[in-house]
Amino acid sequence: MSRTEQQSRSIRVFISSDMQELEAEREIAREVLHEAGHSPLAFELFPASSSSAPRAYIEAVENCDIFVAILWKTLRPAVVAELEEAAKLHKPILLFLKRLKDNERRGRQLESLLAKIGNRNSQLQDALDLDVVYKSEFRTLAEWRECLRDGIRNEIARLFSKPEPIMNPIAMYDCGTKIIRFAKRRLYLFQKMPSLLLGPRPYGQPKTRAIRHEKQFVEALERWIVANCPRQDCEFYYLFSAQETVKEIQDLKNKNPSWLPHFLQKIRKKIKSYKNIEKKHPGNIFIGMTEERASGPNIVGDDQYAIWLFGRAMAISHVGVKVCDMISQIYQTLYDPDMSADKIIEKLELQE
Repeated sequence: MSRTEQQSRSIRVFISSDMQELEAEREIAREVLHEAGHSPLAFELFPASSSSAPRAYIEAVENCDIFVAILWKTLRPAVVAELEEAAKLHKPILLFLKRLKDNERRGRQLESLLAKIGNRNSQLQDALDLDVVYKSEFRTLAEWRECLRDGIRNEIARLFSKPEPIMNPIAMYDCGTKIIRFAKRRLYLFQKMPSLLLGPRPYGQPKTRAIRHEKQFVEALERWIVANCPRQDCEFYYLFSAQETVKEIQDLKNKNPSWLPHFLQKIRKKIKSYKNIEKKHPGNIFIGMTEERASGPNIVGDDQYAIWLFGRAMAISHVGVKVCDMISQIYQTLYDPDMSADKIIEKLELQE
């Protein structure tokens, strides 16, 4: 079915939860979806059928566009089966968790599931390929109504977004800065020259004279590293082209400005500092250079990517978790685990 055909009909949303303990939430979910012109798929709305009830639910999961899971204290086998089917079919899963209060407790099976969903390295994640694209918590029914509205609205915008062409360097850097700011789970960058190490242009000048969009990009990246790299549930890959960076540094040496020695010393310190951060967070942080060449700054966030095209001021950006996953896997193959700080400094001809 084409995107136009999909948008011309209502979105089909499957509602999965414990029937008894979340009865009021299920009723509100149906109301919210009807008000927005969408089609809820829920047990209460299924007609009598000759097929078994479990099979009817699974067929409804197969036919849905969005899968909504509402969880509180209990995880029923039927919900597990529905969740597994949604994961197998790569349905976008919106997970809503009702907060506990006072002496309320979650069942052991539900606690285990939530822990595995939160762990990007868990076996369940790998086996089911859970595509939890949206996760939110609520307590009151009023909060639940707003959470569901926001989640459905965001997911529809994501599903039907179109690739965005970017036709100039400023817009590309601004797009990259936005991706950095919204990334929570992962951030992958591949640049011709490492602005994280060299800083914004013009090099060697006070920050007040730096090119605005480059300065904002670097500052956003530095803040992201400080805020997110200590977390165990995030992943950061930063790669740059060895050939292009050597050429850039050699051009500076040929010009030999008065500030060059201090500038090169700052680069050496940054290389050592970031490689030390990599050592402190093994398995999460990967910083290095590659012999591969990039046409320009390429960036991948949680669910959005931006790719520079043809070495010109042209790029394309799009929201798509699966494509982001594939690009990330390609970038992982470019990382050299043996590339130490000293080797990078030697390769870039930065020895003192």
